[in-house]
Amino acid sequence: GEVIDAIYTSGEKDANEFTNLGAVINEKTVEINLRAPTAKNVKLKLFNKDKSPASPSAVDMTEDGKTGIWHASLEKDTSGLFYQYQIVLL
Repeated sequence: GEVIDAIYTSGEKDANEFTNLGAVINEKTVEINLRAPTAKNVKLKLFNKDKSPASPSAVDMTEDGKTGIWHASLEKDTSGLFYQYQIVLL
């Protein structure tokens, strides 16, 4: 709770200033952001509309250690896919 929040929200340009969580569709990419400061590893699993695995079926997300926010950048043609997070906690 408070201790983790203090680590990731006490400075400038950290987690509490970040406003683009979830999926953000841009002109050329889809940016996915998740705040999970206690995660050890996060994968983004992708599915087609019929719930079958998409290609690629999973993408490793990268953590920003300053904010505790995990990020993946996808091609724009993935904007119609469904996604879920696979999270391994510390």
